[in-house]
Formats: sequence, C-alpha cells, structure tokens
Amino acid sequence: MELGRAELMGLLLAIFICKSGSISRLDAALLISGYVLLVIAMRHYLLKNQAVQHIERRSRVGRHVLMFFICMSGVAIGSYFAITSIISLSKEFQIPEYLVSFFALSVGTSLPELVVDLAAIRRGETGLAIGDIIGSNIVDSTLSIGIGPLISPIQFSGEIAFTTGLWAFVVSAAVILTLGLRRRLDRPAGVFFIGLYLLSYLLLFM
Repeated sequence: MELGRAELMGLLLAIFICKSGSISRLDAALLISGYVLLVIAMRHYLLKNQAVQHIERRSRVGRHVLMFFICMSGVAIGSYFAITSIISLSKEFQIPEYLVSFFALSVGTSLPELVVDLAAIRRGETGLAIGDIIGSNIVDSTLSIGIGPLISPIQFSGEIAFTTGLWAFVVSAAVILTLGLRRRLDRPAGVFFIGLYLLSYLLLFM
C-alpha cells in the first residue's frame, strides 16, 4: 500500500502541474525532485519493513548484466521508431498527438513491461511484477514527464491532460485499493482491472 500511495502522490503532482497546459523548467524540476523524494521514502520504508534477501553470487552475473543492457538498448531503439510512427499517423489522420499516444503509444511502450510481468507471475514472483508496475508508474508520472521540459519547456491542452490524468488517478486508486484489501492477484482481480482499462476507452471517447 505504501508503494501505491507513492504512485498516487506522484500522479497527483503531475496532474496539477499539467492542468495549466504548460510545463516550465521550474515545474520539471519539481517533478524530478518529487521522484527523488519518493524513491528515498520508498527505499527507507522497504528496507525497514522487509528482510533484505542475500543473493549468492554466481559466475553468470556478468552475462545477466550484459543481457540486461542489450535488452534495454532494444527497448530504447524500438521506442524511437514507435514515436516516429505515431507522429506520422497523427498527421496522416489529423488526430491530436496526445490522444494517439494515450491510446496507442502507451500500449506499445507497455508491451515490454507486460512480457516481463507475465514471466515474473509464471515463476511465482508476484512481488516483482507488482513492484515493477507501480514503480514504472511513479517514474512515468514524475521523471518521464519532467525530464524533457527541463531541457525545453512545452505547451499542450491542459483540459485534456487534466481529464485523462484524473481518470488515470481514479483507475490507479481502484487498482491499489483492490490489491491492498484482497492481498492477492487472482483471476477476478485481473478481470476487474481489464474492465477498468476497457472502460477508459468508452468514457474518454464519450
């Protein structure tokens, strides 16, 4: 639940900054600072309340590190081409880039994360999957939004950003509350979460 609260705090910060329709360097600095503070707070909480696992060193550590960086490089390259394609599609069909990225690009960039989480769940590492999902949402709502405007301030539709951001907050809160109360991730919870995702399309298009 503590990780979930941190995610919601980061999301709230992003929502109210984006409500103005622009992100200045000062706003970007606040978002990045928020990310740093949340990471420090979560590290302190996790080390205090969970036993640290001592993993035995193996001779294949170097190989795993190499594979990790190769896979991350592939994700970075794929993201570049995905963004280029989304911009072209947005111009071709005259659809706002924000909406295209909200419904299409977000799915594409989440596919590597989805594969990782499925692999973790199959191996019984549900904590790894949940931590990855919530942690990535904290990064997305603070660091990812702030790093670009820190270099070059941006402007956009504040109304659309506030509406979609508020709905993202509601969905995130529902997911976190469900996991916190049930303390397990099973099929009923999965069906409920997928239903929330599909409901997003219906509500936002209306």
